[in-house]
Amino acid sequence: MANKDHQTGSARKDWNLRAREDFRNAIMSTVKGEKGEEEFRRTGVEDAKVIASFFKGRNMSDWRVLEYGCGVGRLMEPLSRQFGKIHGIDISDEMVKLGRQRLKGSQFSFHVLENGSLPFSDSCFDLVYSMHVFQHMPKSSFRRLMPEIARVLKPGGLFLFHIMYPYTLRRKLQAVFGVDQLSFRHFISVISEKGQKRVETYRRRYYTHGQIEQILDHNGMRLVNRVRLAPKKRYLWNLAERA
Repeated sequence: MANKDHQTGSARKDWNLRAREDFRNAIMSTVKGEKGEEEFRRTGVEDAKVIASFFKGRNMSDWRVLEYGCGVGRLMEPLSRQFGKIHGIDISDEMVKLGRQRLKGSQFSFHVLENGSLPFSDSCFDLVYSMHVFQHMPKSSFRRLMPEIARVLKPGGLFLFHIMYPYTLRRKLQAVFGVDQLSFRHFISVISEKGQKRVETYRRRYYTHGQIEQILDHNGMRLVNRVRLAPKKRYLWNLAERA
């Protein structure tokens, strides 16, 4: 079970506030320039293509899929053309409320994460995917979540997730010794917003290849593919299969 304090405490409070203020800017924090609805949808389509590229040649139309950290459904909408039923879960009930308003089709289902437990039966998903989520989660919470991910995957089910790779020696040392990083830009933004220090949910956690493989192996999953993407190839996609 994931860390309750992280899942229902500061992280939920922070992301609910961001959802009310400007959910597009919060979700596209790494995107420069215009962050209106058109750009929001465009980047969703581009990122969805990256996710779908891992499953070329497969018939995915009947897959039951879960997005962990779905926000308002930026990825769920374009991916609905590839997959069957898509469930999304998020710690922010404000994001989930917005998602339900934006995507009303029967192929979409939004859920609020409570106490770190996934509200689904065992072995019910063909695929669980997550993007730009685990890098902001305390490593202890990430490790505690993994048994839940494995539990809801069918035998042979796939887990595609996105993390930060330590692309420099300094980042590698941070990963090995468990040191979190907060970028200067994010530090200034969080301390300047009405005196509120919303720092925790913008910290970056880095993982080495060995750390990821150990976590997967401990939870009955094996790595089948990994891809590093720009900028600086710091974003690492990992595709794992449940035994």
